[in-house]
Amino acid sequence: MCVLWEPRPARRVEEIVDSLESLSPVVEVEELSQPRKHRRAAGQQQERQCLEAFLDVTGCSLPSDLGILLEARTGSPPRLAVGTSKFVARIAAILARPRFLVEVPAGREKDFLAPLPIDLLPLTPEIRIRLRQLGLTTMGRLTSLPRSALAAQFGAEGGRAWDLASGIDEQVLIPRKPAAQLSREVSFDNPMVGREEMVAALETVIGEMAAALAKRGLACGAISIGLHLPNGERQVFARPPHLISSLPELAGLLRRHLPTTLPSPVTGATLTLLQLKPGREQLSLFADPLLELRKQKQNEAVAYIQRRWGRNAILRVVPREPRSLLPERRLAFVPWPAASAGAASAGGEQA
Repeated sequence: MCVLWEPRPARRVEEIVDSLESLSPVVEVEELSQPRKHRRAAGQQQERQCLEAFLDVTGCSLPSDLGILLEARTGSPPRLAVGTSKFVARIAAILARPRFLVEVPAGREKDFLAPLPIDLLPLTPEIRIRLRQLGLTTMGRLTSLPRSALAAQFGAEGGRAWDLASGIDEQVLIPRKPAAQLSREVSFDNPMVGREEMVAALETVIGEMAAALAKRGLACGAISIGLHLPNGERQVFARPPHLISSLPELAGLLRRHLPTTLPSPVTGATLTLLQLKPGREQLSLFADPLLELRKQKQNEAVAYIQRRWGRNAILRVVPREPRSLLPERRLAFVPWPAASAGAASAGGEQA
C-alpha cells in the first residue's frame, strides 16, 4: 500500500509513522526534502513537496474511512492506493483523489498501467525523448515490444522500464529504523495549575507513546518534560530504576517527579522519552483482547465530534485541587483527550 501526501504534512515524521503503524508493523517512509516532479496522465508536470509511505497490508482489514482518519491524525489529506508492488501502488496513489482509496487488483497491473504515459517511469530524459521519437508514448505501447529488444537498445534501464510497465517490481519494503528518542509537544487550551490535572491531560499522549514503544519492542531509560510557562520553560528530568514502557509506569514516573503545585499556569508541555533500548515483552494474565479495539473506536468517535463541533464539545472531570476549601476548585473540566486527534496540537511522532 502507498500513502502519499501532497503537500507534505506539518507533523513530525515519527508521529506520522506511529499513525501508520496502527495499520501495519512494516512501514517504509521516504521524506522528500526537495520538490519532486510527478507527471500525471495528461503529461503535465507538477512540483510537490511530498511525503511517501509504503505499508505491507497483506491480510489487514482497512477501515472504509481510512483517508479521513489519516487526515485527522496528520493534518493533511493523503492519497491512498493498494497494489501488488511498490511501483503500482505509487502510480495509483499519484492518480488517486485525496482521501479516497484506489485498489489495483492482482493480475490487472498491466491493464491498469497500459494507458498511462511513459513519463511516470523512472527514465532519464534522453531515453524518454528517444522512446517518444519511436512512438512509444504509453506503457502499453512500450510493453508491446519484446523485453529483449528494449534491453538491447537501452540497456538495463530499458529492461527495467519494460518490467515496471508490465507491473513487475521486485522492490522490497525497507522499514524505518526507530529513533533514539520519542517526543511529543502538547498545548493546553486551559492552563494547568495542578500536578494531577496535568497528568490527566497528558494521559492520552503518554498512552500513544507507550503504544509506540510496544509496537517497536522498546523501553525508555529516562523522561524529560518541558513545562511551557508564561515566563519561559522549566525542564523536569526523571530516570526510573529500570527500563519502563507501559502507560502506568510512564504516568507514575511523571506524577512522582512533577511538582505538586506549579509556580505559574502551564500552557503546554514537551514530553520526550530518552535512552530507548529493546525492552522485555510483558504479558498480562487479565488482558482483554478487545480493549484496544474499543478504545480505538471510542477515540475515533471523539475525534470526529471534536473536529466538527470543537475541542470543548466533550469534557471530562479531573482532580484539580482536591484539598481546596472551595468546592468549585477541587475538580476541573478538561477536553476529552482523543488518541486520533491528540489532546492538543502536536509537533516535535504502510505496498
